[in-house]
Amino acid sequence: MSQRTINWKLLAVSLVTAIVAVGAFRFLHSWQLSRLANGLLRIAETREADEKWQEAAAYCDRYLRVHPEDVKVRGRLATDFAKGANRSNPSQMTRAVELHYRALAAETGRDHEIELRSALARLLLETGRFLEAEREARHVLELKADDSSASRTVALAVVAQWENGTLATAKLEELRLLSTVENALRLNPTDPLLADITAKLYQDHAKVVAADYPKLSLEERKSRAEECLNSLVDNSRDNPKVYLARYHYRTRHELRGAEEDLARAVEMAPKDEEVVLTAAQSAFQKALRMKSGGAAEAEANAELEKAKSLYEGLAGDKKEIRSPDAYLGLGD
Repeated sequence: MSQRTINWKLLAVSLVTAIVAVGAFRFLHSWQLSRLANGLLRIAETREADEKWQEAAAYCDRYLRVHPEDVKVRGRLATDFAKGANRSNPSQMTRAVELHYRALAAETGRDHEIELRSALARLLLETGRFLEAEREARHVLELKADDSSASRTVALAVVAQWENGTLATAKLEELRLLSTVENALRLNPTDPLLADITAKLYQDHAKVVAADYPKLSLEERKSRAEECLNSLVDNSRDNPKVYLARYHYRTRHELRGAEEDLARAVEMAPKDEEVVLTAAQSAFQKALRMKSGGAAEAEANAELEKAKSLYEGLAGDKKEIRSPDAYLGLGD
């Protein structure tokens, strides 16, 4: 009877061959995945260059399925998605917020954290989550005390909470609302919204002002309010929106120079929807005042024609509604 023996040499060669083959396969698979992932990032870069933010975010998301540990790309996904999110779509805005929270949950460097957390705070402000926005922005200020974006978000979030009653029980002396907004305006001297809010506080809210400046007189408050808007214009004379902001302020308080500011804004931005719509509404209201005040009919009709012309320019081609408000204005 023949006796079988193991060919140890053949077995060893087979084992070595199998090990090498598995290693080679694993290496090839890893190389292919790496090549695919890098290709996804290159496509994301081209989409970013074309400002196709949602497509760029989709490719970053696919890349992260291969390399989930890549912190920078996770932050990039959050940034791209937020840039492309439809501001009127609640689900997209919620998704943008979630992606920022996930990116921050991963380990990030200080500079990257400041950038992401500032963006998160702005998103929370946009979505009306004012308390969260304030909290995230204050975290940024702990890392960088003079961060202009975070200071702006804190100011706007605190003002929003004060206006909606969330801070109704807070003491104004502790809240220091005016100094918070003024500090944000100091770091954002060309921001029309901050300038307008600061002016409103000085002009209309004596108790808020007294919490920071208890001895300030009414005339001094009015002077500081107007100075907020004048400084805004001085700091950004090439921006039509600053003239528009001062126009609204001067109109509310019946101050001189409002019409000149509006005319300047229209001259600088004759196709800007907000600017032109404001000018059209102003001309229409002026015509109504002239008619009710007994002004010459020709003068009132001239203002109506001006308003009509501006509304028609905004309405544009009837095949494409550029501004619904323009159509409403034409109806009036």
